[in-house]
Amino acid sequence: MKARGFTLVELVAVIVVMGIVALGSYGYLRFGSQLYGDTVARAHTLSQGRFAVERLTRELRNAVPNSVRVSSDGSCIEFVPIAAAVRYFDAPVAPDSGNTIKVVWVDPAGTTPSSGDAIDWNSDFFGTSLWAMLNPTQSSQIYSPDDSDRRVMALASSAYVDDGYYLLTLASTTSFAKDSPSMRLYLGGQPVSFCQVGANLYRYENYGFIASQPLPSTGLTNGQLMAQQLASSSYPLFRYDSAVLTRNAVVHILLKFQSVGEDDLFFNLEVHQPNVP
Repeated sequence: MKARGFTLVELVAVIVVMGIVALGSYGYLRFGSQLYGDTVARAHTLSQGRFAVERLTRELRNAVPNSVRVSSDGSCIEFVPIAAAVRYFDAPVAPDSGNTIKVVWVDPAGTTPSSGDAIDWNSDFFGTSLWAMLNPTQSSQIYSPDDSDRRVMALASSAYVDDGYYLLTLASTTSFAKDSPSMRLYLGGQPVSFCQVGANLYRYENYGFIASQPLPSTGLTNGQLMAQQLASSSYPLFRYDSAVLTRNAVVHILLKFQSVGEDDLFFNLEVHQPNVP
């Protein structure tokens, strides 16, 4: 009986063919794996970009009018969040002076207050310290108040009066410089800042009112990380157009994120702030 088998040439040919097939399969699988990884990385960058933009937009829309200020290089933005907006009908406006303000405020929950109840703002978010702000027209009146042009005063307490209004007690006797045209009073919390540090975006709070805008290099510490992978750009991160009689204030935001490959992701938006004194 004649023996059967493969010749050396046949074995070599099979090995070469299998090597070519394996190399092609590896390239295909490697390309698919790399494509999947790039897609996941891009989705992650897009997700954190959307989060940062949504957070910035929500907070800036809830800022006290004319409280926004931007650093000279556009890397930091600061503003005062609104804890409550109320209507007043009696306030110590020049030439009068005093330490109480009578306001009308409706609880968003629709509950009827009892005598002595304080205004129910979100103290978990805004803290326990509030400031009464009456018709500020520029940021300097908020961050470096002057008795000759008083627009801001710390709030000591608030209590509901049976006659149907709240009595706000100020930290000290004062005289506000101007009435609000719409009799509106803002209760603001402590200032908040968003700053780019390297490739990261941080949020800072609970540092108080400072005349000169604080920066991460000059006083801001313990920031909360909001986003990563920010790319350097020739354009400022933040730009602010102050309000005029015919236009609301506008905050311009340009976030540029480093992405996989050669393409970066851009978030370019405008946040309008109604000029409601």
